[in-house]
Amino acid sequence: MFRDSTLLFPAYLIKMVGKKWGYIDHQGRFILWPQFDEAGDFQENGLAIVKVDEKAGLIDRKGQYVVKPEYSSIMPFTEGRAIVMDGEDFKVINPSGLVVTKKAYHLIQPFQEQRAIFAESNSEGTYLYGYLDKEGNEVVTPTFLNAYDFTNGKALVQIKENEFALINHNGEIIQTYPFAFMMGYSEGSFLLKKHSMTNGDM
Repeated sequence: MFRDSTLLFPAYLIKMVGKKWGYIDHQGRFILWPQFDEAGDFQENGLAIVKVDEKAGLIDRKGQYVVKPEYSSIMPFTEGRAIVMDGEDFKVINPSGLVVTKKAYHLIQPFQEQRAIFAESNSEGTYLYGYLDKEGNEVVTPTFLNAYDFTNGKALVQIKENEFALINHNGEIIQTYPFAFMMGYSEGSFLLKKHSMTNGDM
């Protein structure tokens, strides 16, 4: 039914039921016949995100499902892992479609430097942030009010109001900063504000 090819591109046909997506080769021939409601580009691992009946799944270059359409959404793979939404919950899958997280989370962001930010709410309804490794383990427990991606082995987190810190991959604090606002970390630089804004600052 399908002809294998290294380069396939999303393309659609207009049918009586609406627009259906499939994949063409570089000569414009349909290799995977239009059958999907949405179709994304094939990624480096040879998988593409498709949608059928508002559910997201993953196919290989032969059009075979690696993950049947069962998720609300699937993010593109980063560092060999993809974030999926199952209803309102987030999980992590590997290229075989296996869920590697031990439970669902309120939020998981894409991996960077083998760490993914996740969030859980405490008993007071406040979201606290930590980090997962690629096996789905909570290597940095969710204790931070905010968290940013790792860059060159370091990440910026907010410990409490008016206090931020730089941590390593294990969550150990390298340095703290007494600022009201800080954002990001890149090449040793931050965006920061020393004091909370008052009416006089506006």
